[in-house]
Amino acid sequence: MKSSHIPQLPELPEQEAPHFAALDLGSNSFHLITARLVNHDLQAVQKFKQKVGLGAGLKRNGYLSEKAINRGLDALKLCAQRLEGFPSEQVKVVATHTLREALNSELFLARAAEVLPYPIAIISGHEEARLIYHGVAQTTAGTGQRLVVDIGGGSTEIISGHGFETDYLASRSLGCVTYTERFFNTPRVTAKRFKKALIAARRELEPVAQALRKFHHQHFFGTSGTIKALSLWAEKQAGATLGTIPLTELYRLRDRCIELEHVQQFSQLGVDEARIPLLAAGVAILIAIMEEFEISVLTAHDAALREGVLYELADSRLNHRDVRQRTIESLATRYFVDRAQAQRVRDCALDMLAQVRENWEQRGKQPKVFLSWSSLLHEVGLQIN
Repeated sequence: MKSSHIPQLPELPEQEAPHFAALDLGSNSFHLITARLVNHDLQAVQKFKQKVGLGAGLKRNGYLSEKAINRGLDALKLCAQRLEGFPSEQVKVVATHTLREALNSELFLARAAEVLPYPIAIISGHEEARLIYHGVAQTTAGTGQRLVVDIGGGSTEIISGHGFETDYLASRSLGCVTYTERFFNTPRVTAKRFKKALIAARRELEPVAQALRKFHHQHFFGTSGTIKALSLWAEKQAGATLGTIPLTELYRLRDRCIELEHVQQFSQLGVDEARIPLLAAGVAILIAIMEEFEISVLTAHDAALREGVLYELADSRLNHRDVRQRTIESLATRYFVDRAQAQRVRDCALDMLAQVRENWEQRGKQPKVFLSWSSLLHEVGLQIN
């Protein structure tokens, strides 16, 4: 995780150096990473991944199945064992697409609280995208405009940015789990199914591609288990440069899948066995991304959402700052917000919150922080207009 351009975290004696942990509850797998502060940087201590298939348990009626909930709870129990002894302020747990979409996500959160002693934040697609970019930016060197794509189980995030700043964020409802159920829900894989998946994905990505045309990207990064598996395949089977995925090799893999015809035969492809059930969907989505964004070669990158959460958590705790706070302050200055009026709005909002916080169960610092930020930005829209 070491990189020469990572912001310096404070130097502390080893016995005082805190440990931090980030847990990402994804649609396909749960990912846990813990790290400690060593020589101004975060050094990974343990990484733990548990395949859960939470997204596969999201029924058409919008409810998460009992089996999927139990799989998730079993995985959280294993994570809780690995987090034993961690103070709550040094752990951040985030949930993504499936729990955003599930109509009974509150039920899952309530039952999760019985096995995991840390709150779970269900983050928006844009917040997920921002944190993914943060994880990549903190663990890569170099300058220039980056395009980062992350293919998850239920959604795909696309981010354009430079340095540590994001310029464009998007989250689209296409993922390996959802596309497998939609287009590859039988063992037979055909050219027609691939074509349908590709057309649907490109239609979903088209408005994003239009918005990205104003940026001139020098670097193209892909994150997630699917992209990592495809980069390993490209290196072993096609002799591609380590950690890269050429679009031409994806075409070759697609054609080979069609030739084999049945998922049971995909073991011949040399792809990680755990990825085989989702392989066709992953290939179709990645081809659509690379075609729509005109990417000839994509670089696979290990760091993603959990690293972004981890670095932001450590930075806010050790330097007592928050990247969101800095961004909001910058916006308020840029658009000449009336600070005195913002203060009055904040005081009024916080007074109202104090009257309802117990009934609404809005405890802790976060509701106050969000209201304060909202108060500072409430006039920005007038200035932009």
